[in-house]
Amino acid sequence: FAGLAAELIGKGFALWRPHIPRLAGLIRRLLTLALYAEFHGGTRSKNIDGSETQGVSVAAAAQRALLEIGAFQPMLFISTVGEEMLRPDMSDEYHRTSIMAMVSLVKKRPLSLARHLSTVVEAVIKSLDPSKPLLRKGCLQASTKALHELVKRFPVVAFHQRTQRFAVGTAGKVIIIYDLRTATKWRLLEGHKGMISALAFAPDGNSLASYSIEEKCVKTWQAGSTGWMGGILGLSAKCIKTIAVKKIDGPIVPQDALLKCRIQWMSPKQLKLRRENGKLSTIDI
Repeated sequence: FAGLAAELIGKGFALWRPHIPRLAGLIRRLLTLALYAEFHGGTRSKNIDGSETQGVSVAAAAQRALLEIGAFQPMLFISTVGEEMLRPDMSDEYHRTSIMAMVSLVKKRPLSLARHLSTVVEAVIKSLDPSKPLLRKGCLQASTKALHELVKRFPVVAFHQRTQRFAVGTAGKVIIIYDLRTATKWRLLEGHKGMISALAFAPDGNSLASYSIEEKCVKTWQAGSTGWMGGILGLSAKCIKTIAVKKIDGPIVPQDALLKCRIQWMSPKQLKLRRENGKLSTIDI
């Protein structure tokens, strides 16, 4: 009856939540069920009519249940799944299943993660720690897919291919830049006083542009450097320039930032900004 139980949770988690005392344990059980049903095939479950469902159907029910739990209680889901990604006593397949559960939530319920992106990024990047080569090798493909989906779905996440730097704007109004080669924090960019709405790396990877709806401004940052200058900067980096943009009338809707805002480098001295009303403007820097 595992598949039936997972299906019921997937269709009405809010109803069942008061009766689930150990939700983290349920998440782990669903991850295991999704893994063994899909990859090992032998898991059977009885349907309401008494017939048996096998393999992939049980996995699908477990995945739907995980999706509903993640949307309803994202922080608990992220922390639990993040821990499961790194468990040394579990297989590469289990680690990948955990990462793909996060990917599914990013793809299908992005609004539920909008305030927790930095926690999601931190969890995924930990699986790429080069000091744990077997874990990194086993998770690399799934983790890369997760980070790609984050960049694709959220304008407040950015990636620079050549330098392997990955940036995310946090709810605390700080931009964190990671070095994916070392799976460590590369820079912390502090200076925004309002919600960060969009990020973009310059083509050379050494500068970053950010846009804030609340502040009505664009900032450019020294995003990274090498050699002796990098040692002087440490984790902190400075804002190079702040450019004010015109106020847009009407209330700020967070979904508008998620769906519409984008910023792009056109040249070292010019940015293209798509604002929350969908209109494009050129920013000279």
